[in-house]
Amino acid sequence: DISVPPTGLLRWDARPDILPDGIPALRRALGDPPLATHCRHFASASPYFELHDAWRDGDRAHPKDAALYEELLHQASQWGVVTFEHDWLVECFLGVRGLREAPGRARAWQEGLDAAAARNGMTLQWCMASPADFLQTLTLRHVTSIRTSGDYKYFVGNGALWAWFLYNNALARALG
Repeated sequence: DISVPPTGLLRWDARPDILPDGIPALRRALGDPPLATHCRHFASASPYFELHDAWRDGDRAHPKDAALYEELLHQASQWGVVTFEHDWLVECFLGVRGLREAPGRARAWQEGLDAAAARNGMTLQWCMASPADFLQTLTLRHVTSIRTSGDYKYFVGNGALWAWFLYNNALARALG
């Protein structure tokens, strides 16, 4: 039985057991194509939060400002990344109360990520976005796509995921 693990991101680096020479070496071996990367919600145990302020909520955390994302996107630009995919947006928002305890915090997070993408020459893709995330893209210049499907067996069975996909597709299409 395959299920989506609820764990959050600790470090956003190549795993040495899988890519011992790092992402630049992998990219060279592939012929230097542009890359797209994936990032999920953060774990509260992430060592990033020794340097960056964060709201912590059980096993999840979220940075209080865009500085960490600025670092991650700069690192990714050095790897040849052109699209940064932020997945598990719903887990970021619903999993960390601090992000939603005051008006404007979620907006500031996404605007900060959008500005970091601009400075690093990247586009953004949202995944597992809420309707509020969809609507926020109207003010963000670098979100160019939203994955409208949920993850395999995320909260519900695959039949319900089709409904999620169809409704989200209609919303994404309406927003352009």
